[in-house]
Amino acid sequence: MINFVVIFLYVQTLSLNPFVQNFFNPDISLIADFSFVGIDIKDEWREELLIPEFISHSHSHISKSRGFNFNYLELVFSAFVDPYFELFSINTINPEYGIEIHELYGDAKFLPSGFGSRIGIFKSEIGRHNSKHAHYWDFNDSPIIYDALLGSEGLSGLGLRITYTFPFNLFLKLGSEIFQNSYEEPVSFNADGYEFLDKKIESFSKPSLFTGYIKTSFDFINHVFLLGSSIIYGASNIFYSNHHKETSFNSAISSPGTVVYGFDVSYKYIIDAYRYISFQGEYLSRIIDGKLYLMSETDTNLAIERDLYKINSGLYSEIVFKLNRRIRMGLRGDYLFEPFIRIDGNISQSNIKNLYKISFMAEYNFTEFSRIRFQYNYDHTKYFEEKMRPINEFILSINLSIGAHGAHMF
Repeated sequence: MINFVVIFLYVQTLSLNPFVQNFFNPDISLIADFSFVGIDIKDEWREELLIPEFISHSHSHISKSRGFNFNYLELVFSAFVDPYFELFSINTINPEYGIEIHELYGDAKFLPSGFGSRIGIFKSEIGRHNSKHAHYWDFNDSPIIYDALLGSEGLSGLGLRITYTFPFNLFLKLGSEIFQNSYEEPVSFNADGYEFLDKKIESFSKPSLFTGYIKTSFDFINHVFLLGSSIIYGASNIFYSNHHKETSFNSAISSPGTVVYGFDVSYKYIIDAYRYISFQGEYLSRIIDGKLYLMSETDTNLAIERDLYKINSGLYSEIVFKLNRRIRMGLRGDYLFEPFIRIDGNISQSNIKNLYKISFMAEYNFTEFSRIRFQYNYDHTKYFEEKMRPINEFILSINLSIGAHGAHMF
């Protein structure tokens, strides 16, 4: 009886005393990812692979070498600051790149019903794949069109988001974001200025990257649908170089208004409590209207300026089947359309065609906290020394997590 009274008083003390230390401890989780890679191309050659008129080198830090890879360690903190804000932080630790703040943002909790707001460093909510973290991807790598237009980790940055969810029976959400638009390795957007040979590329005002999107979801018996459309508009000062050889830029682009837009479709058929079949697909397109700077053939210290209009487009689609509580299998197809290029008013024939990639994955989930996955890629998008170089790749990965971690979205 005495013990019961002591425990009762202790619990009452915890619930009434606002200065109990446990109340101030954030939720903490660790997520580690390792892989073993087999690929039919040498690592030093792999670093020089490119997709002409799309990307000059890969930005991915995941499974980038043959043999064993330590891909990342995610350290996640989250907690309510007070009744008005919630703070969330994801920091990635990599032996090659050190500690990086992946996301650090606060969500406002005091806004009127239906409104949402986020401020800080965060991943954009455009599209379907962009806002997901790597440990939640259905495949070990990101879709090729994301690598080409938004980078392997997608669009993120320092900024502000405002959303509104309509009070309807079906889910309907509008969102808009504004980002600072400053990137060390720009893919499609960057407001910072730089020098290209004898040409000084002026910086643009900041913030100068804007997004807008609409998402809706509805269900019918065991069928769930999610549809979305997004647009990104911002200044572009981007340059192309052989990143891994640390040489100077070999071309550059400057545009005050580059546009990326896209559509996404997701569908899930829920068979029972464990089994389902899901489909996810996205189309993305980029329009650049600005200046192209090339190195002069007669004087390598001079830059030649050209008028540039270019369209890059592509899509991916994936089907995932969860067979039971622990096993999932999936198939993904990537495709890049032939780019449209016009220089000084003349259409340029690129001859960049038939760019595609096929991926298959099978995974076993021991629990919600540990997973082992096998993936095979046949990549027909990469060029090496100006020639198409088809690539066969095998990836065996293991993902382990501990600590509190919030549920992922559908």
